[in-house]
Amino acid sequence: MMHAHRFSIAEALRFGWRTTRNNLGYFLGIGILYLIVTLGLNGAVYKLNAHSEGWAFLAGIVALVGSMIMDVGLAVISLRFADGRRARVADLFIHYPLAPAYFIATLIATLMVIVGLALLVVPGVFLLVLFQFYAYPIVDEGEGAVSALRRSAVITRGDRWRLFLFFLLTVLINIGGALCILVGLFVSVPVTLISRAYVFRQLQAAGSRVDQMKASSV
Repeated sequence: MMHAHRFSIAEALRFGWRTTRNNLGYFLGIGILYLIVTLGLNGAVYKLNAHSEGWAFLAGIVALVGSMIMDVGLAVISLRFADGRRARVADLFIHYPLAPAYFIATLIATLMVIVGLALLVVPGVFLLVLFQFYAYPIVDEGEGAVSALRRSAVITRGDRWRLFLFFLLTVLINIGGALCILVGLFVSVPVTLISRAYVFRQLQAAGSRVDQMKASSV
């Protein structure tokens, strides 16, 4: 019964919208910077591919590493705003030591989801819901790749149908942002990222309360 109301979808999305609206300049800057770096790295891969496949391959690795570092940074930024704190532009890049664990976790989760989608789709969707929070244990609790995936799976217990609805709504919001000549993504992406971080904090807090109750009853 306790798990039925551990978080509110509406409140999470409202929180994400309010935070984005109140820090719109910051998120526009971060979005533009992310886009410039991503387009620059991938543009270099495309140009080098016309001259040397070897150099293009190396540039592709650099582009992948850069993307992983910035994705880790976005996870850190979204958690800080979920905690009511401010983030810096530098946070997009300076948390690179966490990128290897994030990359391995992303690779494992992606492979599992692909296999799940191949098995009548439903298992893949289930795994998407299970693993949607794996970045946060890595950046917040220093977890390794496998333990972060396990932590995400554990924290979703009892709320998976509501988390599926939440996940679906965030996808639809970003589709709506993309339909607004892509410009809407500069708003929809931070809204959904912060909303997801907010939900993680709610689930994390609820799990801590349950653990405390179990410890006190022993």
